[in-house]
Amino acid sequence: MKKRNCLVLVILLVLIMPAGTLACFRDPKILEWLERNEDIEEGKIEVTKYPGGYETRASISYKMADINTSYSSYFKGGIAVYDEELDEHYILFAPHSLYNWSREGEKVGKYLVIGTLGEELVVINLATLEMKRYRFDPPDNDVRILEVEGNKAIVNGTRKIELPET
Repeated sequence: MKKRNCLVLVILLVLIMPAGTLACFRDPKILEWLERNEDIEEGKIEVTKYPGGYETRASISYKMADINTSYSSYFKGGIAVYDEELDEHYILFAPHSLYNWSREGEKVGKYLVIGTLGEELVVINLATLEMKRYRFDPPDNDVRILEVEGNKAIVNGTRKIELPET
């Protein structure tokens, strides 16, 4: 009987907790990134570099790699960059809500084009760390399909976004 009462209490707490409170269960590195960069719609982001590779128990949604650098998006997490040559990592992007993680991404020249669930499209210049968010009206704010052709990102097969010159 005590186990059932405990389960009911946990379910009730989850149901009545504000969505932002769930952030307390997130990786401290993600929380730090959000504290510095969450409100940026267009501008330079700040990152903190850490030694070694990024360690998390979250599964990888997708991964891209250059010669010495990999970009990994994590389930209900952010996008971590690992520089093999320097043996360091940093958080490049984190969604406002842990339910809006990135499921689609493309590296185009010096840009990382990030498609999210619920937070639309994000483009980050990897050389300057300038970020731009492209907002859409609900219910079309989930990026389910992301294609890049030249300097255009095609979102969900219909919406075309002009990207900065690569």
